[in-house]
Amino acid sequence: MKAPLIAALLALSAAPALAETQLERMERITETLQARMFADMVQGSDIDVAQAVAWDDAMRDAAQCLLDGYRAEAEPDAIDASFDAMEELLAQTDLGADEFETRMAALPQPVPQDRAIALSGECGLMALQMQRMRETGLMDAMIHSGQ
Repeated sequence: MKAPLIAALLALSAAPALAETQLERMERITETLQARMFADMVQGSDIDVAQAVAWDDAMRDAAQCLLDGYRAEAEPDAIDASFDAMEELLAQTDLGADEFETRMAALPQPVPQDRAIALSGECGLMALQMQRMRETGLMDAMIHSGQ
């Protein structure tokens, strides 16, 4: 009788260590979202889109700064609600690019769009993403694809 109870308690105590942090969740969602959007734009090129949008430590640091800004300015559950909505949208694989973009624009955001853009700029995330797109050739591929 004690063995199952001990096993259950050990499993429960280990669960928080296995839980995804907001930063990890943001990274996974962002990489998936960007890979989906950019793959359509550079279809037919030899660009490895997943590699081109993969985060590194500098991007994680900038994203943590962005999350800190969101936490300071957003309602307590707004970040997770936004992530939930993004995950639901990403699960819909049958949407065309235009419909996907329309639905993406309608998703709840933790802070107003102009503030999110400002925070992203202040934290250096946009600059790092643009640099990564240039370094991997993704930017050139998008330009040459006419997107």
